[in-house]
Amino acid sequence: MRLWVFLLAMVMALPVVAEEVTCGPQGAWHDPAMEYHLDDLLALIEARLDWEEGKPRADDPGDPERVAAAVAAWQRLAEPHDGRPGNAEARWWLGHLMMDGKAGFEADAWGALEFLLPAAEAGHLEAMTQAGRILVREENAERLTPKVFAHDPAIPAPTKGRACLKRAAWLGNREAQRRWADLTPQANGEIGPILVASGLDLDDGAINNVATELVTGYGDYPLAKKLYARCAICGLPICQFNYGVFLGKFEKDEVETEEVAFWVMLASKNGLAIADRIVNRNTPAIKDDDWMRMLRRIDAWSESKCD
Repeated sequence: MRLWVFLLAMVMALPVVAEEVTCGPQGAWHDPAMEYHLDDLLALIEARLDWEEGKPRADDPGDPERVAAAVAAWQRLAEPHDGRPGNAEARWWLGHLMMDGKAGFEADAWGALEFLLPAAEAGHLEAMTQAGRILVREENAERLTPKVFAHDPAIPAPTKGRACLKRAAWLGNREAQRRWADLTPQANGEIGPILVASGLDLDDGAINNVATELVTGYGDYPLAKKLYARCAICGLPICQFNYGVFLGKFEKDEVETEEVAFWVMLASKNGLAIADRIVNRNTPAIKDDDWMRMLRRIDAWSESKCD
């Protein structure tokens, strides 16, 4: 009897392991569009055509009737119909329009979650990303809505948001990759695996984040150098600056000082404030031939090598 009491006491003393908050189907991604009924696919195509032809533009007020037809079609498809569940693509469109205040909707990002979150739970990548963007906002930290969080109203909004961004990042959504990298503290060593695991199909801002994480969190300087060089060549000022700093800090014995200066000055020319301040502090009163040669090289710079 004493043994059982002892074991029970041990079990009760163990910390409670919280179930991980998830967003969307787990495991290998399966595009929900693969399950759409043919009638729904045709209706989605027609609604998209109505929207593209009817939406207002800078020089064209558009066709309100076609916009209304598109919205009506998405609203019908978003609800369970003909024995089928609400359509994720239609829900994403309604949430997207509501978030931006288009097509007669009042701009209401939080209200858009009523459409975006169910679409995200069905596996819609853009819906995961947009829902995540809304939920992680600091002002939403204590905000809960029964209609939105009916599955588990106890989950804090930012926790759910991070889960959606993380899942979409793993599945290759470029915006989610960048935003997840911005949210995730470098010290926890999670940015690199998430973003590198996606095959580096990233935008330049995310590549810069990966390179910085590889330097500060992993000490992987060769890969970081390649990534900095990639997005620097493609024209992102923060990458150009970081590449120059990287060369000056870690490869000062292998590269010419002029090469370091070139990338920092190029970032300055492209509008990066921190680079601009450094260049202004170090600009000589009398510009010698080396300085003028550098300026000519910068003027001749092109991102044509970016593939």
